[in-house]
Amino acid sequence: MADLGITLVTFANGVRLNLKPTDFEASRIRVNVRIGDGQMTEPKTQPGLSSYAGNTFNAGGLGKHSSDELRRILAGKTVGAGFGITGDAFILSGATNREDLLLELQLIAAHITDPGYRDESARQATKRMEQMYLQLAHTPSGPINLEVLRLLASGDSRFGTPAQEVMNQRTLAEVRAWLSPQLATGPIEIGVVGDFELEATIAAVGKTLGALPARAPRSDHAELRNVSFPAEAFTKNYTVETEIPKGLVTLFWPSTDALEVKRTRRLSMLASVLSDRLRVKVREEIGGAYSPSAGSSPSENYPGYGFFAAQVTVEPAKAKEISDVVIALAADLASNGVTAEELERAKQPVLTATRESLRNNNYWLSSVLSRAQEKPEVLDWSRSRLADIEGMKAEDLSALAKLYFPAARAFRVTVLPIAKTAAAK
Repeated sequence: MADLGITLVTFANGVRLNLKPTDFEASRIRVNVRIGDGQMTEPKTQPGLSSYAGNTFNAGGLGKHSSDELRRILAGKTVGAGFGITGDAFILSGATNREDLLLELQLIAAHITDPGYRDESARQATKRMEQMYLQLAHTPSGPINLEVLRLLASGDSRFGTPAQEVMNQRTLAEVRAWLSPQLATGPIEIGVVGDFELEATIAAVGKTLGALPARAPRSDHAELRNVSFPAEAFTKNYTVETEIPKGLVTLFWPSTDALEVKRTRRLSMLASVLSDRLRVKVREEIGGAYSPSAGSSPSENYPGYGFFAAQVTVEPAKAKEISDVVIALAADLASNGVTAEELERAKQPVLTATRESLRNNNYWLSSVLSRAQEKPEVLDWSRSRLADIEGMKAEDLSALAKLYFPAARAFRVTVLPIAKTAAAK
């Protein structure tokens, strides 16, 4: 792909490799490996397994070496293999340099072929998760994670964070049973960006990930992609025991997926317009609140699913007023549309960030290289991005606002603080 400076390679075992040499970061190479099918395949009878796996996989080290031994073996080397889980892939990623690139790829291959699943990782995970649940119990965002995100997906256990007693039921045996088949034969796509020599890097991948057993083609998993919002909007009120005398108002409006990139960009721009209105109205005119924000979260994995969210930290006494104001601001966008001035104000920082991203290795790795063969349309998305944003019109955003922002579609969530003494009583 000469115009993008990208080279695409497929090995005999089915492993895909996407490369972009750059001079954006001297002596630094970023590597991202997507494996298997990710969180969407989490068993519905094992809620929280993705989070538990994320907390235990790296800490389990390798079959031949504990995580402590690995640290000693790799001391002085620029390598790493962080593990993460997205909706449709398991991720192993790291940063290295030319000298240690082969070792980096060997380390990632070892995590794929010989994960440790050690008991010590379970003990560490239990301690970390105890802290996580303690924090969730005493911060306004806790109920959002523990209940609301799941409710917004009509109870789908793959969304949000399960209750602590449910999470405590997860085991390393479940992690092994879930991950092992995907690590053994699941599809692999590798993105490499940075300061490297092309042919040497292809050869290094050929000796490591390109030499693994044959990989199966990606399954569509159509039966796992059915997620929907509740038929009726709800209002939920929560309290959390905290010394911080601030509440949190969050509004959600169902939208759609991220499968049409032009629509996705306009959904994001519409969220920026709403965020700007919130800033002007809530922070500057009403006061008693700070950092209002709005965002768009269309799903890349679940067709038709996605939402807008607006969030405002508030004085508890003003929570209902602020909630009403946010819904009214969005409803006004639905009724009267977006002005050309609002669009221009929202567009400028996005254009600046878009231009800057063209010299950013993280952008190329995460948005383009990581799945350029599985999803080749991302190459055209990269080509069209700047011109499409420049060409956005206010009426494009107004049509979306009319569709998604009527007041009756808003889901209201309010979380208010209660003092420890009050909670104790």
